[in-house]
Amino acid sequence: TVNHASRLESDAQPQTIQISEKTYRNVHKKISVNCALRKFTSKKDQKEYSAYVIQPNIEPGDRRSA
Repeated sequence: TVNHASRLESDAQPQTIQISEKTYRNVHKKISVNCALRKFTSKKDQKEYSAYVIQPNIEPGDRRSA
């Protein structure tokens, strides 16, 4: 829902993309994406949520910061 997406966005770390557990289950077998599980408590409703933070795919020798 929009509320859940808003909580994911507001509780994400700076410069990260966070997706819901449901979205992760739908995409992880279809596309190659590295994700790290993150549990957090929403600041607004104090409920615990699971989310996945998309990790950048950095090739050896790539000088971009992670």
